[in-house]
Amino acid sequence: MKIKSILAVAAVLFFSSNSYAGFIVDTGPGSSSGTNWSLFSSQSLAAEFTVASNTTITDIEGWMANTNGGTGTIALYSDGGNLPGTELFSSGFTSSTLSSAAWSGVSGLSWNVAAGTYWVAFEVRPGDALEGAMPGASASPLLNEAFNTGYGTSWSEYDGLDIGVRISAVPVPAAVWLFASGLIGLIGVARRKL
Repeated sequence: MKIKSILAVAAVLFFSSNSYAGFIVDTGPGSSSGTNWSLFSSQSLAAEFTVASNTTITDIEGWMANTNGGTGTIALYSDGGNLPGTELFSSGFTSSTLSSAAWSGVSGLSWNVAAGTYWVAFEVRPGDALEGAMPGASASPLLNEAFNTGYGTSWSEYDGLDIGVRISAVPVPAAVWLFASGLIGLIGVARRKL
């Protein structure tokens, strides 16, 4: 019995060590000398990114400044070519009151996406109260970006936003192995108690 329990614990440790969330997008923060792109009153800023394999997105953050501590929305869209396509996921977030810039966003997501191209958008939708800005001139900006000036209106392409974006994810096979290894560990503990 002891050997089975040890093997179960070893499996949990092995598989969980290979199943951590990591950045799939990290543009770095915007620059204090960059343009501050407004984010309030139904405005949205978006950037395109690509994932190489099936992935579970866990965290999304944007580099924000001069926020009022209000609520906003982070959304994930399909690729519509040079603009965001259809909305796939969205989640509300609350930004702290910031006088200087910092990362702000959502964590604990479980947005499963297949390999492909997507758009992440930072939005102030009707009912949201966020007022602030996203400073541009990030160190490694995403290539395609867009904005709109009224929620539900059409997007306009503008690749010079250079907003700061960080997205963390777990590869789907790793997430499955993490779940399976946890299950094996529980079975081993249950059998030990018998």
